[in-house]
Amino acid sequence: MTTLTDRYVAATLRWVPEKSRGDIERELRASIGDALDARLAKGEHREAAETAVLTELGDPMKLADEYSGPPRYLIGPNVYHLYLRTLGAICALFVPGAWALVLAVWVAGGASLLTALITASVGALMVGLFAAFWTTVGFAVVDRSAEARREVAEALGVAAGSWTPDRLPTGTSLRPFRANDAVEAIVGGIIGIAFFFVQRSVSPFSDASGHVIPILSPDLWSFWAPIIVLVAVVWIVAEFVMLARGTWSPWTALAITALAVVTGAIYIGLLASGQFFNTAFFEKLGAAPWIAPGSISVTLMIILSVIDNGTRIAKVWGVPIGKGPR
Repeated sequence: MTTLTDRYVAATLRWVPEKSRGDIERELRASIGDALDARLAKGEHREAAETAVLTELGDPMKLADEYSGPPRYLIGPNVYHLYLRTLGAICALFVPGAWALVLAVWVAGGASLLTALITASVGALMVGLFAAFWTTVGFAVVDRSAEARREVAEALGVAAGSWTPDRLPTGTSLRPFRANDAVEAIVGGIIGIAFFFVQRSVSPFSDASGHVIPILSPDLWSFWAPIIVLVAVVWIVAEFVMLARGTWSPWTALAITALAVVTGAIYIGLLASGQFFNTAFFEKLGAAPWIAPGSISVTLMIILSVIDNGTRIAKVWGVPIGKGPR
């Protein structure tokens, strides 16, 4: 059975460097034990004495700050290693892919190898900067979420009240949710939105009038493109809300599920009907059959979309897929 002290210790350790947790746990439990024994010796009831001791110690997050010392960093030690792993995974996923794709398209468009290499390198660099910036922002939000909520509450004149053990989390898990999944979704969404706009003005092909031939169908902008961008923005906001809360909630999970279903349905519908890609672009590329409805490549993209969105939905509800639940 999990005691009040166990929950308090776990809530404190969640916010201290992992390498220090063993020493801090022993010191904290000894301190709580000594204070509790002193109260019991005076004849106090154990439950009331334990509650009083923990109330005197105060908010576990503030106590963790005392153990860790004053923060002098953007990304703190409690999430720093996860931040590095997530940043590495995101850059490994997006940067080489962007470089190879841009290089292939420019070479196929008749550009010189030097021009294609420069364009691909600049594009990959921009993607890397996007990824690094938004990954850092996401983890900065994670590291400061609780304090930020207190500051907002004070600014709005909402009395937070003094801390009591009733505010302790019910569980003792040291990781409340998978922050890296949320950050990956945010970075991917922002890069996707940026691509939606950039591809309209950057292309290796142009028509007889000198106008750029985009990769995606220009007809999307008459209806679907604004909806896709809006859904992506709402999804990014929902992921940021989860980061700021620092914990899983059914309402946020439900919102992300709905957004995944809507995004997948729109994307699959446009692919299956041949409305997503610009036929003129792929004719110039000599690959028009690739985007034809029912082609192997389109079918593969639909299958990957189903797998990707299904995995996101499963993870947000705690189903142990891939790296495990949030």
